[in-house]
Amino acid sequence: MIDTRIEIPEGILPTDDLPGGWTLTTAGSIADVVGGGTPKSSEPGNFSEAGHPWITPADLSRFRELYIRRGRRDLSEKGLRSSSAVIMPAGTVLMSSRAPIGYVAIAANDVCTNQGFKSFVCASGINPEFVYFWLRLITPHLEQMGSGSTFTEISGSRAKEIPILLAPTCEQQRIAAQIKRILPTTDCARDHLSRVPAILKRFRQAVLAAACSGRLTADWRAEHPTIESGRTLAECIRKSHVEQGLGHGGQAATPTEDVHNVTQDEIPDTWALEELKVLCQPGRSITYGILKPGPDVSGGIPYIRVADFPNNRLKVEGIRRTTKQIADMYRRSALCGGDLLLSIRGTAGRVCRVPAQLDGANITQDTARISVHRELSSDYIEFYLQSPSAQKRLEAAMKGVAVRGVNIGDVRVLQVALPPRVEQDEIVRRVDALLKFAEAIEQHLLKATAQADKLTQSILSKAFRGELVPTEAELARREGREYEPASVLLERIKKERLTETKPSRTKRNMRKARAHV
Repeated sequence: MIDTRIEIPEGILPTDDLPGGWTLTTAGSIADVVGGGTPKSSEPGNFSEAGHPWITPADLSRFRELYIRRGRRDLSEKGLRSSSAVIMPAGTVLMSSRAPIGYVAIAANDVCTNQGFKSFVCASGINPEFVYFWLRLITPHLEQMGSGSTFTEISGSRAKEIPILLAPTCEQQRIAAQIKRILPTTDCARDHLSRVPAILKRFRQAVLAAACSGRLTADWRAEHPTIESGRTLAECIRKSHVEQGLGHGGQAATPTEDVHNVTQDEIPDTWALEELKVLCQPGRSITYGILKPGPDVSGGIPYIRVADFPNNRLKVEGIRRTTKQIADMYRRSALCGGDLLLSIRGTAGRVCRVPAQLDGANITQDTARISVHRELSSDYIEFYLQSPSAQKRLEAAMKGVAVRGVNIGDVRVLQVALPPRVEQDEIVRRVDALLKFAEAIEQHLLKATAQADKLTQSILSKAFRGELVPTEAELARREGREYEPASVLLERIKKERLTETKPSRTKRNMRKARAHV
């Protein structure tokens, strides 16, 4: 039966019965739990190019191997002695205990870590690979064991309480060997899948770059040689501003020279180059919004912040509200459904569309409102603002030190490559189709990644239910021999620890390792 005094990870054990010869124990019963340390980074002499291998959680963030030899930096002898870092022997199981919890690897040689680790120097009879795979299986449980207000962390005392489902020594070795034969295939699949998001991002950028330079519709223009040019469309829009006696840019501003880095040679002959301010609706110039919206007001006027549209998608459910009095002070930046928003401070370059339900809402000073002229396709302008060309020019226009941003004047004079209206519609049609294709791949990717993760957990779960290889108890019965159950192994480890004299095992390991340096 399972020892109910030990925390059991939910869903790991299907019944109250353990495989024959197994026992449930804690990490502190099978290993020395060792922390780490960091010397002062302001003293270069604390680090060395060929010193003591020093591992941090960042070194494991993308690490997919079983064994690790060193991290990005080594500690010098001075750095080691001036910190609480401890040299641990090869075979030590390294586990990040904060930021985040649950990265694991095994030391391939003597290593030390920073304070973001609780590592396990396994006792005789404990297979480090077996412990490694167990910790991978119970990662969600490890995360729940953390505590703290600033960030969650597993303390040294809590690390000793981590539950360990322990098999007899020989069975540990067989289980680890079998997992190593199976898991590389799923891990390889996961690694390949993890590269797809970056590929899709490059694909989307390539589509937008081709669309907004005319390459995407080169064949279409060849089939429609008599289409009216973009210059005619631009003149028509300018004329509409003049006829209504309105300007088209708002307050004058000195633009950043880098904003004007598009030439007519870079676009088709039938396209025009026009400043963004000219392409807006008469009387609705490009502007920013509320400087100080105040606390969130129930039933007030909604306003959109940059934080409300990460990844160019507006999260309506998180929108805050300000008072009507404050909103009335900024009537110039009131929104209409279909307006485009461009982030101009902090993370500049995000783009989203205002839904009809937020007609009459407002924005903050971190956001520019763009009301696209009715003669144009607002979808095309939205794609153009997201294109690499526009994003690069916005980045070049960034100013400031503490809070970087793009001046509203630079947004107004941002040059747009303007095709004829019918070609804008064709571009939008083609881009939509290609981006939907990418989105479909993304959905398949999410499903495939979930299946790969589920398969990995399924393999590990099966291993620790005693179903992946024959148990030592089964083999002993078949062969008519005795074997050492895990409970007896634990007793032996306990006795060996009681007979050891000070200095402690950890310090002895540290001295032993240093003697080899």
